[in-house]
Amino acid sequence: MRRNILPAMLSSRSRPGLIVLLIMTLGLGGGPVLAEIHPAAEQVRPLLPGMSVPIFEVLDFKGEKINVEAAKLNKAVVLTFYRGGWCPYCNMHLAELRTAEAELRELGFDVWFISPDKPELLAEGDHSDYGYTLLSDPKMNAAQAFGIAFRINDEDYQQYVGFGLDLNDRSGDDHQALPAPASFIVGEDGKVQFSYVNPDYTVRLAPEVLLAAARTALGAVGRRFESCHPDQVSLRSDAASRQGALRARVRSTRFNAPVAQADRASAF
Repeated sequence: MRRNILPAMLSSRSRPGLIVLLIMTLGLGGGPVLAEIHPAAEQVRPLLPGMSVPIFEVLDFKGEKINVEAAKLNKAVVLTFYRGGWCPYCNMHLAELRTAEAELRELGFDVWFISPDKPELLAEGDHSDYGYTLLSDPKMNAAQAFGIAFRINDEDYQQYVGFGLDLNDRSGDDHQALPAPASFIVGEDGKVQFSYVNPDYTVRLAPEVLLAAARTALGAVGRRFESCHPDQVSLRSDAASRQGALRARVRSTRFNAPVAQADRASAF
């Protein structure tokens, strides 16, 4: 069964080598590009503000297909892509973002969290106590649509497997890929209004910055905003101190899934 909730043109994306993207609506144009899985996290090419979101497909926790057509949104949506329930940084970050979820909904946004985990691994389903929606992107269809899918190299992949974490088994697909952690705000017109992407999975968007972007996006219709670096956002947290705090919390927390060696080097 297919449900349509999110036709939009495929759009060009930012140049390769992007490290951090945190910009408000620019009204950019661009020709269509094919979705792809990039060779590395540092080479992702995310959709920029002002670009239309292509049609993409995700699964709900029951495994039902959802065709997302951004031009047919009933309301604006905040999407956060995370690596999966096995990732301690993702778990901590999602816990932080949940503190902003109630205000985001009061502002009129839907809140979606998307990962490559197959539907049966989505821990919380559509529990009525939560206002957010967990969605599965096992074929990396959504991540490719937003330009943030990248392939794990064979050596790192085998390291993950060695620690009992088979990413292909978790997704049910053999793409050997993950999304670069990212947050997007998509308006009812199907265009990106805000995006934050960082290939360094230990550095995440602070909830207060996301809320500031959401409030600004509500008043940004028909206006343009110049690009800004995270350090120029008035409501921001110190990235270095947040990163240190997140690592400390990761060290002091037990998780059901193991952390691969590549993550251990940064987390512990």
